[in-house]
Amino acid sequence: MKKILFLIDSLAGGGAERALVNLVESMDKNSYDITVQTIYDIGIYKDKLDKRIKYKTCGLPVIRGMNYLFKFIPAKILHKFLIKDNYDLEIAFLEGISTKIISGAPLDVPKIGWVRIDIAQHPKSTVCYFSKNAMLKAYKKFTKIAFVGEDSRKSFVDVTGIKDNLYVVRNVVKNDEMIHMSEESVNIEHKFHPILLSVGRLEPQKGYDRLCKVHKRLIQEGYNYTLVIMGKGSQKDQIIQFIKENHLEDSLILLDFQKNPYKYMRYCDWFVSSSRYEGFSSVIREAIILEKPIIATDCSGVREVLGNDEYGIVAENSEIGLYNSIKYVLDNNYKLQQHYTEKSKIRKRIFDYKLSVEKNLDFILSVLS
Repeated sequence: MKKILFLIDSLAGGGAERALVNLVESMDKNSYDITVQTIYDIGIYKDKLDKRIKYKTCGLPVIRGMNYLFKFIPAKILHKFLIKDNYDLEIAFLEGISTKIISGAPLDVPKIGWVRIDIAQHPKSTVCYFSKNAMLKAYKKFTKIAFVGEDSRKSFVDVTGIKDNLYVVRNVVKNDEMIHMSEESVNIEHKFHPILLSVGRLEPQKGYDRLCKVHKRLIQEGYNYTLVIMGKGSQKDQIIQFIKENHLEDSLILLDFQKNPYKYMRYCDWFVSSSRYEGFSSVIREAIILEKPIIATDCSGVREVLGNDEYGIVAENSEIGLYNSIKYVLDNNYKLQQHYTEKSKIRKRIFDYKLSVEKNLDFILSVLS
């Protein structure tokens, strides 16, 4: 039986973590000995793993700057002390430290690296390396590299110059399960319609600082609607303070991370992504599958899903761009909501669960064989 290792930073509540759980669940446990190993022993998805999948952790402490410290340790040493078993295939399911560790595996071990970001925009890609050249050396040790979107693949080529053995392999999303979960009842106490929802980590990348400023401006201009932001992260206190200082309690609701965000997605009138940069947004895809109309800033992967405003509204990637697009929606809500709901129903066909599983498994097994 072939032994396969998936290494990821943690099993916290993000798109990559959810995609990993979905992927390993779809694999044949009678044919493959599968291990999921985390660097940090945290995350809600630990309990979601199939009992036939081995779970291991490096058990490193979750402290600020930990990933930065990894730049001082060679990849081979990291691998030797953190990966304490032999595998027929090793997969780094995230860029950054997981990729650096797997790059230190013996040369004869097949390796897959998964890139989920726009590597030109995201500082995480280089934080654990002394230089860009050190990062290039790490990626050149991988047999194949997968990308969640075509834009992230192109960015990788531009930054690294690496062109061979690069493949677009989208995340596995369990559509039926998501749709079933979305049918649970939910009640958000709010005064105004429509409801705009945004879901993600409360970090600078997601652009919630500028989304809140846009909301404040529109409320001051007399628009009545509700903005719901759902997630957790370093900017939580900052957003709470912004709401209080600007007396937005009636129109801006901040919810903590939810195990079932899909029922809120179905409940809302519009889904908003305000990200400064992405690889390929999982939540945009989930909103499409749930047939929601979407407003999204123009960053990596967005036009792959929404086209040029064909399947959703693509906002200029700036505060004024968000303002103009949300204002346009509020001025024409009923007509636009109907139009883009129908477009989402059409677009969700590209995210077929069985096809995505097939492509992921074919890709992995092509390296293993």
